[in-house]
Amino acid sequence: MTSKWLIFVAITTWLFMSNVAVMGRKVRSKDVVKTIKTEHSIYDCVDFYKQPALKDPRLKNHTFHPEMRPSARPNWVKSNDISDGISIMDMKFKGETCPRGTVPIRRLNADDERRQIELRRQSYAQLGQPRTDGWSASDIKFALGQSKSDSTKIYNGIASTLSIFNPHVERYQYSSGEIIIKSGSDAIITGWTVNQMLYKDNRTHFFIYTVSGDSHCMGVTCGFIPVRADIPLDFIFDHISTVEGTKYNYPFFVYQDALNGNWWLEIGDDNTILGFWPQNFFHGLYKSASYVACGGEVYGPQQSLVYMGSGYRPSSSEPEWSYCKDVKVVNEAQHVVLDTDLEPFMSNWRHYLAAVHDSGKQHYVLYGGPEGY
Repeated sequence: MTSKWLIFVAITTWLFMSNVAVMGRKVRSKDVVKTIKTEHSIYDCVDFYKQPALKDPRLKNHTFHPEMRPSARPNWVKSNDISDGISIMDMKFKGETCPRGTVPIRRLNADDERRQIELRRQSYAQLGQPRTDGWSASDIKFALGQSKSDSTKIYNGIASTLSIFNPHVERYQYSSGEIIIKSGSDAIITGWTVNQMLYKDNRTHFFIYTVSGDSHCMGVTCGFIPVRADIPLDFIFDHISTVEGTKYNYPFFVYQDALNGNWWLEIGDDNTILGFWPQNFFHGLYKSASYVACGGEVYGPQQSLVYMGSGYRPSSSEPEWSYCKDVKVVNEAQHVVLDTDLEPFMSNWRHYLAAVHDSGKQHYVLYGGPEGY
């Protein structure tokens, strides 16, 4: 490990420890009802009312319960197209599950989570700011289809079907495909990721990252309230796309409940509800969002090149790209509509490219790099 990396870890650790809002809410051993060991993680089944996110002072007088479901779901006339995607059975624990009335909380290594949060802090703060395509030497690179800068636009949700890949990453790298919805200093990011630092493997995991002002966290440490006892929030995707073979596509949907303002998360062809972010947890996202995006993100220290998506940049008519298919948004009228007003953004266009393809019935955000596995 280089001296530069050690200095980076020391500085980010100090910055993180100054922000007690993130890591101050831990699962106590006496609140654990059951423990489940899977092939990749250990989960504690915790009473719904004693989960970490509900210890936040902003949620002190909540009336949440484990049987909660959306009060008002946006109007969505779905097509007859079914993705080669994920069903609820793919997401569930294999074998045993958590008891009813509890939620699975993954045991986290505090140092690993701290590093993840600090890596992302500055980059996500920049999302949604007025900008043009350019080149940045940052260790985090984006290739996205993003909403154009327009102060009059309001978004109450984002949905897209993402192709799922398994790019190889080294120990201090990660590679993700994701949807993003943001307003001010708040953001919700979800999708798939390969991340050795966080998961200690090279598998493709589902992930959630939440930003609320100075509070940043992975998974359920802050903000997100799971409502399923049988689905861990960083499950492994068993079906992976290949460049020359089948493309496995999984729908992701984040939207705001029009009646109570909570932000809900659904995934899969059967619209499985995983949980929600309470309205009171946010300031910028309290009522709506001003920015949406879908695409790829990678991290590699010291200017290392990391595979993004399929590893191929969208530069030809060949079907090897990774993509977000049919990016939709929830408009002010609470209707889910195709977003035909996206523009490409690349924070490092020398290596990672994004393209918005909108022709007839085909609507894709294409992204990737640098060149194959």
